[in-house]
Amino acid sequence: MLVETTFHLIAVNRVADVSVWTRQMGISPSGKAQRGDITGKVPSPDSWWALVREKRESAGVERELQELLRELLPHKHEITALAASENLEVTVTSYVWGAHGQGLVADLSPAMLRSLSELGCSYSVVAYESP
Repeated sequence: MLVETTFHLIAVNRVADVSVWTRQMGISPSGKAQRGDITGKVPSPDSWWALVREKRESAGVERELQELLRELLPHKHEITALAASENLEVTVTSYVWGAHGQGLVADLSPAMLRSLSELGCSYSVVAYESP
């Protein structure tokens, strides 16, 4: 299956200076936008900052999630402080293509759940039919 995993910080329905977030966390994003910026074909309804593990062949979502968290966890204090001070949503989403017939798409270990919790993250999986 193909898996892409994305970490987002989101200031829902408001303008925020996402460039400041980069400086505060010490991590360069894969993408970012302030509310109203054109992202794709329409203005972004939120201000957001993202770190993406690009789409790649993988046996499951946990390996890709583990790689992303390995990059984020050294900055967990900065991330959680920023999220609290700016009232941000903190999310990770795994996008999966070609998992049909495999049954269970995501089964996270207790250690992985603890790591997500350390960042104050929600986690979701979006499965698509074909690659």
